Amino acid sequence: MIWKNLDAKAMEIPLTSQTEAIVNRYLAMGYTSAASVIEDALLRMDRQMQGETDWLKAEVQKGLESGDAVPYDLDAIVMEADSEFEAGIFDVNSYALPQH
Repeated sequence: MIWKNLDAKAMEIPLTSQTEAIVNRYLAMGYTSAASVIEDALLRMDRQMQGETDWLKAEVQKGLESGDAVPYDLDAIVMEADSEFEAGIFDVNSYALPQH
């Protein structure tokens, strides 16, 4: 989608050869100006970051609503993991952070 903003201010933005090649690729695909490519990219990035922020806020809220924190003993956790590893039942994936 090509965005047009009549209130746009002129701004000089230096590009690396890699980002210049990306802009040129989008120009070849039909964008009318480098400014429209950059504007579209920034708006998409902003929406993505807002989505990530919304997800994080929701996860924090879930944590707050899950009840009181339970104390843990790091030494006991490490000992349990060591025992599982020695017994050959340690699953690294079960200790990985959840993916969103």
